[in-house]
Amino acid sequence: MLGLVCWELTRLSRDFDDSQYFIAKIRRAGYLVHSISDHIPPGSVGKLVETFYLVAAEDERKRLGQRISGSFRYLVHTFHVYPMGSHYHTGAPVGYRFERFKIGTRPNGDPHMGKRLIPDPELAPLVQTAFTLRAAGRSLQEIHQATHLYAGVRSYSRLFGSSLYIGRWNFHGEIVEGFCPALVDLPTWSAVQEIQEQCKNRYGPGQSRRSTSSYLLSGLARCAHCNSPLNGHSKGGSRPRPLRYYICLGYIHKKCDARLFRADDLEKKVVDRLLELLSRPVVLEDLRNNYTKHLEKADESRRSLLVARQAERAQLSKHIHNLVDVIREDGYSSRSLVAELKDLEDKESALLEDIAKIKEAAPVRAVTPDIDELRTRMKSAIEHGDSRQLQLFLRNVIVSVTVDNDLKGELTYSLGFEGSVSL
Repeated sequence: MLGLVCWELTRLSRDFDDSQYFIAKIRRAGYLVHSISDHIPPGSVGKLVETFYLVAAEDERKRLGQRISGSFRYLVHTFHVYPMGSHYHTGAPVGYRFERFKIGTRPNGDPHMGKRLIPDPELAPLVQTAFTLRAAGRSLQEIHQATHLYAGVRSYSRLFGSSLYIGRWNFHGEIVEGFCPALVDLPTWSAVQEIQEQCKNRYGPGQSRRSTSSYLLSGLARCAHCNSPLNGHSKGGSRPRPLRYYICLGYIHKKCDARLFRADDLEKKVVDRLLELLSRPVVLEDLRNNYTKHLEKADESRRSLLVARQAERAQLSKHIHNLVDVIREDGYSSRSLVAELKDLEDKESALLEDIAKIKEAAPVRAVTPDIDELRTRMKSAIEHGDSRQLQLFLRNVIVSVTVDNDLKGELTYSLGFEGSVSL
C-alpha cells in the first residue's frame, strides 16, 4: 500500500491543528503515514500515542520561540545588538553602518559576534542636515536636492519617522534608550514629527493631486461653512489670463452654499497676512511662550499617566510570575491556568505598548526657526515670482486656512509651535 514516510511527525508541522489536518487529509486520500523515529503502535492506541507526539511538538515549538525571543531581547537590551533576520532590514539604516564586536564566547570556544550601529562618517552629516532642514520647514524636494540620501522623495518619510535617530529602538513594543549613538537632538526630532503629522493630516490618503497642484493654497484652504477642502479650478484656458478660482468640495456635491473664491484675491490675502505675522517677532515670542506653558501642563499629565501604567504593569508582572511558579510546582499545566497565563501576558504586552507610546509622546520645548530667514525666503520667492518655491514655503509654515464667502477666516500656522490669526 502506498504511503508517506517521514523521519518524525514533527517534520509535517509543529502546529497541532495543522498536523492533524495534514495527516487526516493524507489518510482520507487512501495513503498511510509512517514515522521512522516515532514508535507508534498499530490500532486505536497508536492514534492516541500519535496525538501525544503532536502535542509535544507544538509545546516544543512554543518553548523554543520563547527562548529565541528571550535571547533576542537580552542581546538588544544588554549589548544593543541590531537584530538581523526576515523581520529586519539586512542593511544598516541610512546614516549608520554596522560594526562587528565580540559579545562573548560560545560553548565550543568560538567567539560570539554581534553587530551594532555606529554613525556612518559620510551619510550621518547628511541625515543631520535633512532633519535640520525639515525642522526649519523645508519641503521634501528641497531636502532631497540638498542631501540625495535616497533615490526618490517618498523615502524621506521613513527617515523622519524613525526614533532610531535619537538613539531609541522600538523592539516589539519595548523602548530601548541609548540603543545607538543619536544623530539628531530630541527637540529637532520632535519638531520634525509635528511637521510630518501636519502633512499627513493635511493631504490624507489618496490626495496626491493636491500635493502637486499649481495652486498656492491647494491642500491648505478649507471652507469655513462645511470644512470641506477648496479645490483649485480655472476657466477660459485659451485666454491670456484664465480665471483662476477655488471652489468648495461640499458645494460641488451640493452640500454647501459657499460661492467661488477668486484665487488671486484669496492667495494675496493669505500671503500678506503671513508676511505681516513674520514681521512681528515680539508677538511670535509671546505666542511661543504660551505654547511652551501648554506643553509643560500636558507633560505633567503624561508623567502621571506613565507612573500609573508602570505600576499597573509591575502588579501584572508579579501576578504572572506567581502563576508561573504554581504551574512549575504542580508539574503540569491545566487548560485554565494556561489560558489565564496567556490572558495576563496579552495584557502585559498591551500595557508595554501603551507605556512605549506614552514615552514617545513626551512634549518638548518648542524650537522656533529663524524668523528673519523665513521672512527673507518668503520675500525672495514673491519678488522673483517663483510660485513653486512660495507654494512649498507656505505648505511648510501654514497648517490650514479656513475662509467664508467674505474672504474672512482663520490662518493656522506652525513655527515650531502652532498658533492661529484671523484673516
